[in-house]
Amino acid sequence: MEKRMIWKGLQVSDFIHPGEVEARDALIRSAAFQKAVSLLSGASQMLNRTVVEGTYIQLSKETAPRVIKILEDVCRILDWPSVPALYVCRKMAQIVTPFCRMAETSSGSGFPETKENYLVMSDYVLRNFDEDMLYYSFGNAVAMIMAGHVKITTVAAYMGSSLWTAVPQMKFKQYLHMADSTSDRGGLLACQSMAAAARCHLLEMGLPLGLSRRLLATPRMMEDFLEQYLKEALGEERRMNGLNRAARMWIDATYMEGAAGGMLEELYQWYRKGYRKLRERYRERIRQGGDGCVQRKTV
Repeated sequence: MEKRMIWKGLQVSDFIHPGEVEARDALIRSAAFQKAVSLLSGASQMLNRTVVEGTYIQLSKETAPRVIKILEDVCRILDWPSVPALYVCRKMAQIVTPFCRMAETSSGSGFPETKENYLVMSDYVLRNFDEDMLYYSFGNAVAMIMAGHVKITTVAAYMGSSLWTAVPQMKFKQYLHMADSTSDRGGLLACQSMAAAARCHLLEMGLPLGLSRRLLATPRMMEDFLEQYLKEALGEERRMNGLNRAARMWIDATYMEGAAGGMLEELYQWYRKGYRKLRERYRERIRQGGDGCVQRKTV
């Protein structure tokens, strides 16, 4: 029986991407973003809830006790006081996404007030992810709530594709890519297994779960594989011709998420440096008498 550390007193500043705050401020200050937020009328939110949220099924302790227990553990590990409601949607995609229900009034930060946070996961994740991968995915989503990302991502979802021209593309995507790096770190803090985090990213890139489980079976195998893979992938990126570079820039400018390989490389570098330092700091706090561990079964 292994133990997961509880990050008692965890602050977003412990794991936030260093460029996220600046990117967020630049986005919020932009006139186009303020215009987009002003378009979020109560009617548009009601339409979104009716059409989209009406297709979700809420999970409970009675219908999915194991999954709800993992979500509760994730909130406890990240020292987040409220467990968001969890819904499942029917999709063949790797989705665990937080949303928030918003009031019609705006706060001083330029956003509508948040009424309630909730998570939406695909039935694909529910059927295929093992325990450690669920810890990572739920940790990623809860970290988005902790860091305030969910407000901006919900704004994007409510706007719809027809209104994207009203938003400064590069500022919006630059913020989202850095916010993704922050939430990936939150996922790692929750699962405390770089192998599980890597398997989630590698699945997104097309590597089957059974194969990634074999390739990353031990900590040494995991580090050897990721070192080799990232070295080759980044080397190939540096050798790109002009057309491929233009395609990559287009992806970075128009996709909600950053390139999966780049996100994995960012997370692995933080795992080697920032995560280990943060873990040692909290271990010292535990040794001095703080609350610190939650039991888990090894998968």
